[in-house]
Amino acid sequence: MELASQTATAERYAREWLEQQTVAKIIEVDDEKADARKRRFSLPAAYVEVLVDQDSLNYLAPLARLVDPLPVVRDHVYHPDFGGSFSLKSILPALVPALGYDDLEIAEGETASRVLMQLVADDPTLLPAERATKREALLRYCERDTLAMVRVLSRLRELAQRT
Repeated sequence: MELASQTATAERYAREWLEQQTVAKIIEVDDEKADARKRRFSLPAAYVEVLVDQDSLNYLAPLARLVDPLPVVRDHVYHPDFGGSFSLKSILPALVPALGYDDLEIAEGETASRVLMQLVADDPTLLPAERATKREALLRYCERDTLAMVRVLSRLRELAQRT
């Protein structure tokens, strides 16, 4: 697999990451019927400006270097609804009230980490159907977490433009 070899990543992890990005609708699989090891992926045209066009004001790739938005939020944004915490789960309801995790089977990071470890360790106690269900729930959580971060960053940009 090309991505795995270019990034020195285990093929399985690269493939699962690509599949997760597809489920999250960040990339598209070119041929869903192709063998998983031979699938090719592409970026939807609508995302090119945001992720590839370096001359666009909407170009977000530099934000990928932002490892943790905590210092930005902690030092420049406060809302009483944060409750003294600056975690994503604490700031999201105040900054992006329409988005949350309550509708998900996996709704918090500790559970997501535990499920991920079960899946990665190929836990023999998991039946195939349970494994598939947990994988889908984890994908939904990761999708929501990614969306939450994008929406929080967008909201922070809005707030910064007001000042």
